[in-house]
Formats: sequence, structure tokens, C-alpha cells
Amino acid sequence: MKYKIFLIIILFLCFPTLIFSGELHGDFKIGKSLEFDIAFAAINISYEIEFSIMKLMIYGGWLTWFELTDSFLSNKPFRDIYSVGSRLYIYNLFIDINHFCNHPVFSGFGTTWNKNIWGENLSTVSIGIEW
Repeated sequence: MKYKIFLIIILFLCFPTLIFSGELHGDFKIGKSLEFDIAFAAINISYEIEFSIMKLMIYGGWLTWFELTDSFLSNKPFRDIYSVGSRLYIYNLFIDINHFCNHPVFSGFGTTWNKNIWGENLSTVSIGIEW
């Protein structure tokens, strides 16, 4: 279900390129913890539309943490973190609305769900300046 939602978000971000002139940005990264035998893979995507003195950025991301095993192809994911939001710039000032959800992943028999410490969801509104 989360994969379908993420694909819908990507399509939602890509569709405006047919209507508005904007910029599509993204990145993919993988990495490993220095302290533990765990690693992550992350993808982020954003779309920016400019209107005179304003710029609207719509963004989303998906991060998966997994336990490393002897075989690269049989690593065990234990945590998916999704974020989606929008940021409106007026000159260098911005307002940002963001939703973050953190979900345990069951990787099969014998593994744990690794319960959350902070809860599963968090939505924020923030203001700031960028230079």
C-alpha cells in the first residue's frame, strides 16, 4: 500500500511538468551505520514552480533501514520512513508544511518489528529564511 502511495506522489510531482514550467530534482543515496551492522537506502524527489517573486516546492522522500546479512540480496529491512511536504518561498522567506511517518517493517520469521521510540507520525509547520 505504501508503495502505491509513493508512486502516486511521484506521478503527482511529475504531472505538473506538462502544465507548468518548473524544475524536477531528486537524489538517491545508500549508506552504512558506523556503529551498528545496519545500512539504509533513500530516495528524495521535489518539484519547484516559480511564480514571479514566489516559488513553490513540493517534495517527498522514502528511507529504508535494514540489517546487513552475509548475503547482499537477503538483507532484512526493519524501518521505513516517509516524508511529504510543501514549501512556499517569498524571496528568501519560506513557510514549510511537512508530514513524516515512521513504520516498522517485518522481515520474516525470527526478526523483530523494532518498535518506535517517538511514535509513528509527525506533522509540522515551520517558517524560516534561506540564504
